[in-house]
Amino acid sequence: MPEGGIGWRWPGGASPAPAGASGYTPLVSRGAFIVLEGPDGAGKSTQAALLVENLRAEGRGVDHLRDPGGTAAGDRIREILLAERALDPAVEIFLFLASRAQLVAERIRPALAAGRVVVCERFTLSTVVYQGRAADPPPAPAALERLRETVRLSALGVEPDLVLVLDVDPGTGLGRKDAGARLDRIESRGEGFQGRVRRGYLEEAPLWRGAEVLPPATVEVTARRVREAAGRVLPGAP
Repeated sequence: MPEGGIGWRWPGGASPAPAGASGYTPLVSRGAFIVLEGPDGAGKSTQAALLVENLRAEGRGVDHLRDPGGTAAGDRIREILLAERALDPAVEIFLFLASRAQLVAERIRPALAAGRVVVCERFTLSTVVYQGRAADPPPAPAALERLRETVRLSALGVEPDLVLVLDVDPGTGLGRKDAGARLDRIESRGEGFQGRVRRGYLEEAPLWRGAEVLPPATVEVTARRVREAAGRVLPGAP
């Protein structure tokens, strides 16, 4: 891909980027990038929809996205990730990264550059938690750091302004699935896995810029907390 199309620039020319480098020129954003994270059943989709509705009612331009997915290529990758039972763990990671890179290039970077608000269900933190901290056995600290560096590459130089982790007890989260609904490949890993996911978020979130954990609460209370937090990063916020 030619330089300049979406800000591509390997440091030092065409050689691969060193560990930890994004490989992309910094994005000059005139909008806001807000991510909702948390274990399965935490209420991310509900809260994202409520926030988007609220912001649009204020007259703001908002893009509501999900990761993985959000593009034609990403949606096909999402289908594989949620259905294919025989994925090697490394393949799973790279599929998440590929979907995210396409989402950033095609949807997120252009929206932020145009001054829009992007509300995304999951982003880079999810991969570090689900494919890293929640793995059994868990990766060594050095391997976890390498995963963080690789995950950052998939964001193409974009970082969220705000990451809200919705906390939920694993039993409560899985219990929110509709009775008889078919669990996807990740949800079907069970309560033990979801417990590791929850612990992973609580341990990992403090290490990420702009991330904060919201304790369990009613839909209405959580929605108010989400809107208050979003107000701190929206264009024109004091």
